[in-house]
Amino acid sequence: ASDVYKRQVSGGRYGSEGYIFRTGNGGESWEPVFESAWSVNDVRFLNDTTGLACGDSLRILKSTDRGLTWFPVELSWYPNPEYHVPLKHIAFADDTTWFFTGGRNYQYGINIRTQNGGYWWDNEVFQVELNASFFRDEKYGLLAGYGIIYITPDANVSFIPTAFKGDNITSMSFNGPENGLACGYDGGIYTSTDGGATWETSMKPNGYLGRRLHFNKILNHSGGCMAAGNSGTVFYSGNGGGSWSEIDLDADCDFYDVIYMDGQFVLAGDGGDIFKLKI
Repeated sequence: ASDVYKRQVSGGRYGSEGYIFRTGNGGESWEPVFESAWSVNDVRFLNDTTGLACGDSLRILKSTDRGLTWFPVELSWYPNPEYHVPLKHIAFADDTTWFFTGGRNYQYGINIRTQNGGYWWDNEVFQVELNASFFRDEKYGLLAGYGIIYITPDANVSFIPTAFKGDNITSMSFNGPENGLACGYDGGIYTSTDGGATWETSMKPNGYLGRRLHFNKILNHSGGCMAAGNSGTVFYSGNGGGSWSEIDLDADCDFYDVIYMDGQFVLAGDGGDIFKLKI
C-alpha cells in the first residue's frame, strides 16, 4: 500500500453517515475530507495520487489529488435493484484491474470488476451476501461472505466454493500471497497458509451462551494482526493469528476500519471516532 493509503481511514453507519479522514502528522490529528449520508466502507490508494473508496448502494468514489477531494464514479451498467447493495471491500490486482465486493441481507452479493482503470465495468451477482475479497493477481482471487469463501481462478469468470462453512465472513487480509486471515460477524477468526484454498479456525465463533462478538475488520500485518468490530471490540495477535488477546479501549463505538501506520494501529469507528494504539 502507498504512503497515502496509510494516512486515510473510512467508516460510518449504514444509511445514515460516513466519513473519510486524512492525517498529515502521523495520526496526531485528523481532518474529514469526505462526509456523506451513507457509510464509506473501504478506502485504498493505487499510488501516491489516485485513490478509490466505496460504500452503500454500489457507490464508488475516486480521488486524483492524494485524497484531498473525492468525486463519484458511475458504473457502465447496473444490476437489478435488489443488488444495489453496500460495497464493502476494494482489491487491486494491478494498476488497471480493480475489484469491488459487497452484499446485504444474506442473499444478495456482487463483485464488480474493471480491467481498464475504470473506463468500463462488469459485475457478477450472487445469491449470497459477499463482504470481502482478495486478489493475488488479475486471475486468482477469493470472495467471502455469508457462510462461504469462493475461489475464482480465472478473473471473475468461475467461482469454486471452498470447504469453509459456519460464519458470515466480514473481512479478509493477506500478508503476502499465501498467509491470510479472515474474521466473521459471528465472532470467529480463521487462518490460511495456502492462499485461501483451506482455512483453520483460530478463534471459535460465538456459542449459544455467553458474550456475543461481532467482527467487522481484520488486518494481517508484519507489525501485528488486529481484528476489530462492534461495541469497541478489539483483539490482537503477535504471532500471525495463531492466538489472540483482547484489548479494552473503553470505546463506545463500532469499529469498521483498522490500519497500521508508523509503528501503531489506527482504528476508525462510527461517528468519526479514531483511536491510536501502539503495542
